[in-house]
Amino acid sequence: MKKIKMAFLAIATLTLLATSAGCSSRKLASAQASDTSSTKPEEESSANAAESVAEEKEAEKSTASNGGAKALNESMTREQVFYWTSDSKIVHTHEDCRAMDRSSVLYYGTVQEAIDAGMSKICKICEGSDEASTAAKNESDKKTASNGGANNPLTVTGQIADSQVFIKGRTVEIWAKWCCDHEVTQEEYLSVMGENPSEFSGSNKPVENVSWYDALVYCNKRSIADGRTPCYKVDGNADTSQWGYPPHKSWEISGAITCDFTADGYRLPTEAEWEYFARGGNLTNSNQTTYSGSNTIESVAWYGDLALTREVKKKAANALGLYDMSGNVEEWCWDRYYGDISTSTPSSGAASGSYRVTRGGGWGNSASYCSVSYRGDVSRVPGRRYHFGGFRVVCSRSE
Repeated sequence: MKKIKMAFLAIATLTLLATSAGCSSRKLASAQASDTSSTKPEEESSANAAESVAEEKEAEKSTASNGGAKALNESMTREQVFYWTSDSKIVHTHEDCRAMDRSSVLYYGTVQEAIDAGMSKICKICEGSDEASTAAKNESDKKTASNGGANNPLTVTGQIADSQVFIKGRTVEIWAKWCCDHEVTQEEYLSVMGENPSEFSGSNKPVENVSWYDALVYCNKRSIADGRTPCYKVDGNADTSQWGYPPHKSWEISGAITCDFTADGYRLPTEAEWEYFARGGNLTNSNQTTYSGSNTIESVAWYGDLALTREVKKKAANALGLYDMSGNVEEWCWDRYYGDISTSTPSSGAASGSYRVTRGGGWGNSASYCSVSYRGDVSRVPGRRYHFGGFRVVCSRSE
């Protein structure tokens, strides 16, 4: 049985690991929330020393007074959110500062990130305002991320500007620590399920024409075959042979379907997990891309009424090494679709709703459907099978 190549999520660093033969490991970029420090405790002493030297050099090079602006240095709170501008290399500690020219704002981040970007001064008004400092630390629409360990979820609080999932005031748990780097292929699906229902034949093309229920059966069967604990149960039973559901023939699984997000088996991602991985693990408002891995859709996606699917991994990958998260086939998610997400919507999606979420767009969709933020009316009847719909799997086990 062919092994699936997976992308491993670590909170401070994201590393693509391969558990199958012939798959190479490679290091990926650090994922940092905009208002949190990702430095590990054991690394801080050496990192702080290096940062201190860099900060002192930058301060010495700064000559502009800008009305008494103070030079950046390590005495400022590195965990605080700062906004910096291009016109005078001035850093502001809060976005409401009356001295800030919003037309020239570049980014927000930590003091060290500002220094690395060539900024040299902190606004005198901001620096002297305790109220501004407190507001910057507690601002609710900035994202934070925390993880209590390998067996706990990544917790994300706050807003990504164009997201309808990561919204102001909502806290989301992301249990998945692995994500398949490609959509499940027809070869992989056939090896587990014994049949291939796809309309567009090709062993390395994504499987399509599969319902949401079919995907659950695949996940449990694959988990058992690989020695993992299945995530899905119907009326408390994880044995798919007891579900009374013949894949590709029936329209519905009768009974209460539950998912154990702590189990180490394969499963569909939640919508939040899907978007997290599609964004390449980027939790900030800096360096986001419209599509998964690029602002140029042709670089990363098969889309626009091509009339058929294409082989996986033929376009560019995103920052996590994941392919085709924009385009090729729409991807089933676990969540029910019930209109707009609110601050009270659980991490696993709405509690009610007849439809299930699909994300990413496919070969027959326009570019807008393939963006990492689009969810609009992209929901499907879970018992229906679409020749533009497939799925990929994630896992909560980190190794």
